[in-house]
Amino acid sequence: MNFYRLNSDYVNYLKNFDSKVQDNYNGTRAYIGIVVRIGLHNYFAPLSSYKTSQDKYKKNDTIFKLHSRTNENDKLGLIHINNMVPVLPTEMEKIIFANEEKKYATLLQKQYQFILSNETKITEQAERLYKRVVEKKEKFFVNLSCDFKLLEEKYLLFHQKELPK
Repeated sequence: MNFYRLNSDYVNYLKNFDSKVQDNYNGTRAYIGIVVRIGLHNYFAPLSSYKTSQDKYKKNDTIFKLHSRTNENDKLGLIHINNMVPVLPTEMEKIIFANEEKKYATLLQKQYQFILSNETKITEQAERLYKRVVEKKEKFFVNLSCDFKLLEEKYLLFHQKELPK
């Protein structure tokens, strides 16, 4: 599992089909690769840094809260599993921590350590959410999540730049 920045053109292309695809802010937001193979598709989910508003979020399959491996009160943000998108390998760039601003690199490294120690849980949660949205069509999760099936149909056409009709 690695951290990636997604190509802004690619993210904007997906947003044409699903408004729940999170903004990439011109490549400045880190996206982590969820090592989940759902059918033929690799999915990647955006990270966000900690905000106090996240304390109100109840635990459910749409998010995965991050904290320091040694201190649960050292909150580091969360993974927006509900906003995961299928991705082409050509449209992502691996993040090299040493190339990032020092303070940001430190946060990314702490998040990365926690994510690596919870990789199986994150993967299982992403698979579970996918099934709840695509197969079971559970309204709560459908309303909060990207349209995974639609994005699966569209992302492979990115280089052809098919836009919604």
